[in-house]
Amino acid sequence: MPQTLTARQLEDFAHRSIAYRAPMLAGAARILIPEALLEGDLATTSVAAVSTVQSKVFPLNGFDRQIAVTDSGFSTKSTHHTVARVVMHANAIARNRIDSLFLMNMADAQGWDYAAASPNLEGVPIFQYNRRPSQRHNVILLPLSHWYMGPGSPNLPLPGFDSIPFEKKAARVIWRGAPSGMIQTGPFEQVSLGNFIAQTLRGEMPIESLCGEIFPQALRPRIIQAAHTMPRVDARLTLEGRPRHDLPPALRDLVGDPVPQAEQLGCRYLLALEGNDAPSSMYWGLASNSVVFCPERQWETIMDEGLEPWVHYVPIASDGSDIEAMIDHCEANPHQCADIRHNAQAAMARLANAELRQIVDFEVLSGYTARAWGSFQARHPLLPRRSEMT
Repeated sequence: MPQTLTARQLEDFAHRSIAYRAPMLAGAARILIPEALLEGDLATTSVAAVSTVQSKVFPLNGFDRQIAVTDSGFSTKSTHHTVARVVMHANAIARNRIDSLFLMNMADAQGWDYAAASPNLEGVPIFQYNRRPSQRHNVILLPLSHWYMGPGSPNLPLPGFDSIPFEKKAARVIWRGAPSGMIQTGPFEQVSLGNFIAQTLRGEMPIESLCGEIFPQALRPRIIQAAHTMPRVDARLTLEGRPRHDLPPALRDLVGDPVPQAEQLGCRYLLALEGNDAPSSMYWGLASNSVVFCPERQWETIMDEGLEPWVHYVPIASDGSDIEAMIDHCEANPHQCADIRHNAQAAMARLANAELRQIVDFEVLSGYTARAWGSFQARHPLLPRRSEMT
């Protein structure tokens, strides 16, 4: 079990987390949000503009038609997760009486160069739950809902949830996951891997095109294509509602039955593979008594602050070709594996501190507000604050 952190260690972690989530707030410069952004549409169509000062959703990308504002807060009838996430965050921000104007993009896999999408987005922070490292200069990270990122959730179980000692686990690698991943088809367009698979199963795309052209562009099938013949690696895609025997042979070899988390914990080594963006299985894997194997990361969330290869997890090649070599390395270096497990568990234990997480959330939003809303309100001195409209 990881040791209990001192107050100073928790304070240091909070400061690092704030700097990691919102590096552009380190300076004292004001953040100007051009009014032209609040109307019309952008090439990045999932960006919403929400004011907790006016309790208003602006027309940007049509979100004002999907989100209602009442005396009880923001609400929506939309079943789309992107809209629901915007509503969740807008209400949480308003409940904490943080008054500002926020641009949010809560869709999956939003790794865009925003300045290329619109000159008005140059230097303007966008709140997302994911980002590419190249976006750190203008994307601020917020968490997803408790179900995905909250302490005690399936993706972030509390310390001690894995009762199987490392030494009693099988010296094997395991992974199961959906065929998620995004294939970029234009400057600001992308299509999910699942859509390409569905086209193939309907006979609209040759299986040769799927396996030979599409799969090499997506991490999950690329790794599984390399690893499915390795005797100590059990890595398969899962396809809901489609019996394996009905699949084309080239796809059948890459698909397997789901394996519950409890059963996966019987293996010493757990793969973590990015799908649309961050690999959700990575975090419960890091909190377990197993060791996580992971290719170089292309995405990051609030859960990734401070995570390093060979410190918290074992890095593998992006084509999966060295997985068995890494098993051999870990089996030959048990003390190194023990250090990696300890470091990983300690990192996840810090994230499982709910009070600390709330403090970091509040400080990130407050730091943004101190720089952003003042500049906007200065140009609208008569604009009423939310507290003045009740």
